[in-house]
This record gives sequence, structure tokens and C-alpha cells, in this order.
Amino acid sequence: MGRLLRIIRRPLYRLWRSRRWEVMALLQAVLIALLYWSWPPVTLTLVLPAEEVIYWTNIIQQFEATHRRIRIRPIGLENPQGDITVNLKELCTAGVGESLCDIVYLDVIWVPELAARGWLRDVSSRVAAAELGAFVGSEVAAGRYSGGLYRIPFRADFGMLYYRADLLGADDTVPQTFAELLTQAQALQAQSGAQWGYLWQAQREGLIATFVEVLQGHGGYWIDPEAQTVGLDQPGAIAAAQFLRQTIELGISPPLDQAYGDAAAMAAFESGEAVFMRHWPWLLGSAEASPVGPQIKRVPMALHVPGEIGGGCKGSWGLGIARRSPHPRQAWRAVQYLTSEATQQWFAQQTSYIPSRQALLNAPTMAAAEKAVLRPAIPNYAEASLILQRHLGQILRGQVDVATAMGAAAEETRQLLR
Repeated sequence: MGRLLRIIRRPLYRLWRSRRWEVMALLQAVLIALLYWSWPPVTLTLVLPAEEVIYWTNIIQQFEATHRRIRIRPIGLENPQGDITVNLKELCTAGVGESLCDIVYLDVIWVPELAARGWLRDVSSRVAAAELGAFVGSEVAAGRYSGGLYRIPFRADFGMLYYRADLLGADDTVPQTFAELLTQAQALQAQSGAQWGYLWQAQREGLIATFVEVLQGHGGYWIDPEAQTVGLDQPGAIAAAQFLRQTIELGISPPLDQAYGDAAAMAAFESGEAVFMRHWPWLLGSAEASPVGPQIKRVPMALHVPGEIGGGCKGSWGLGIARRSPHPRQAWRAVQYLTSEATQQWFAQQTSYIPSRQALLNAPTMAAAEKAVLRPAIPNYAEASLILQRHLGQILRGQVDVATAMGAAAEETRQLLR
């Protein structure tokens, strides 16, 4: 051994004298590599609705296969009628280091409040204008608040009109106006024996989304965020509320105490219990097994009165980063991957949801996404929604005059804004 050391000592010494800086750099690189691979990976939490966890699990596995230093742990929250804000706020306000919330899967209505309260990180400086240009413009705009960008679009979501193609005769067309819908729904309900002519969601935020679409089609408005004005007591809004009440009075829609939520409405429609239905782009997982599945068709919601332009309620989703996340750099890398074209394309193929990237949309879908109606982008949206829900509930139960109730809703909303 001693002889071997004497033999190699001189060449090693010469190498050190002539290439010591290269040797030191090599040793440093080896040390950094050892530290890198021995250090535990960062674990990010992703908050999302519980019903979507099964799809995101596959996406997360694909991400982790190419990002070995980052792990993502999904947290599924129950999402009854879009009402998961209480749990979401609790996660977003957790202290740094608790890692309760890193990435948030955001419904469009939550952006203003969470951004105004300082619970989301402004990512404007991280993304170039050219990169944002690949998304539907209205989807990007829905993630902005007070000059900042707090959400990167993932899927476009807007109200759609579902119908039974087998029940519409050869001479029938999909209704374009509210009057046509009432006429066809009544006639086809009687002819087919379907329980309902027109199903729509009337529970919590589902009622608001339905009303916003009818309001748009009647030329009315709820709240103008810029001017801070309220239009609930104007003719268009009163007529919109009257239309919803009329569908119940005619028996084509269920009374409010039998109102359907999102999942129940889709299940009923897939079972053949209705002719028309207002709904979101939904997971049609059971449609293939449904007796009427092949006959289910849908078009973007565009019902209107003559002279007005209808549109579906925007309910899009995207990804934001919690301001108190201890891993903002890794979270941004994850957001970039999760909102990429390849990820959105896979998700759209597995579900019936609509991507937010322009390259993945055809022209009609792009147009529908761009003109979808945004609910008021105000920090106190939740309170405004509850006011409107309460007064619409009284109207739909027939407990109060429509104009009186809408006037009261308008005045309460103005007080809220003040």
C-alpha cells in the first residue's frame, strides 16, 4: 500500500499544481450535488374541490415525474354550490411555515376578496404578456384585481343550455329567446311525459349564476364595480326575476323547496327527467350509461329577449399562490406546469370541462368564453350574493311582489357598497 501511495502521489501533486482550480470546482460541484440529492424535497399543498381530486392526482403524478425536488399534496374541500370560502380563507390565512396552503384552485368569484385581503400573491412580474396572450382574454382579465394578477387561468367555465335532441322534432330548433324556451318546454314536457320542462340550479350560488344569465338576457345588470351603482330595481332586473318565478308558476321548473343543486340537476337530466336544463360544462361521467345519454346536447347559454344579447355566467377556474406560502418559487413552477397546454388538453379529454388556452378551443367556444358574464368583481361579493339570494328566494316562493323585493335588494346592496 505504501509503495502504491508513493507511485501515485507525485502525479496527483502535479495534477493539483497544474489544475487545482479545476479540481476545486469539481469537488465543489460534487458537494453541491450530494447536498441537493440528500436534502428533502419541497412539498406544496394544492387546495381544490374534493370532486376533482381524482383527476388532479394523475396530473400531480406527471408533474412529480419531471420535478423530483417538488411534491404536491392535494387538499380536497367539499364544494356545495360553490360555497367553500370559509375553509379556503382559513387555509389562506395560515402562518408562514405551516404549509396549509401554497397553491389555490380559484373560482372566479373569490379573486377580488382574497386579493383585497392580501391572501394571494401578485404574479404579474413572473409572467410575460406574450405568455398571457395564449389564454382567452376574458379568463386572464378575471384573474386581475386593482392592477395585479392573482390567478392564472386553467379552465373556462360558463353557463350552457342542455337539451334532449330526441325530443326536439325535425322542425324544432334550440330556443333562442326566453319566450321560445317557455313555449317549447311546456309543449315537450307534456308530449314526452318528462317531469320538468326546464331545470335550473336554485341553491345558494347556483341561484345567482342562473339569475345573472337571465339578467344579462333581459338587458339588466346587478352591480357596476367601477361606478359602484346597483341595477336590481331597474326594469331588466325585475323582468329577469319575474321570468324565473314564471317557470315555477307554469310547472316547467320545480318549486324552490324542491330546488336542484348542481349534481342533482345533472343526475335528473341524465335520467331523462327534463327536456331543457341550465348547467355548467359538467363531468358527464354517467352519460354513457344513461338511457338518454347519446341524446344529450348542449350549446352556450345565450337566451335573451328581443333586442338584447344573452350570455352564460362566467364561472372559470384558475390557479393562484397563497401570499404566505413559504415556497413561492416552487409554487410558481408548479402553476406553470399545471396550466400548460399539455395539462389542460389532458384534463379536457378526461372531463367535459373547457380549457382556457386559445389553441385548444374552436371559434364558437372561444366566442362564448369571451362574452360570458362576470359576476361583480368586488371584495365583499359574498355579502352581496347573500342579499340577492335572500330576496330572490322570497320572490320564487311567491311571498312578495317582484318589484318590491328587487327594490329592497337594491337598497340593501347600495348600503353594503357604502
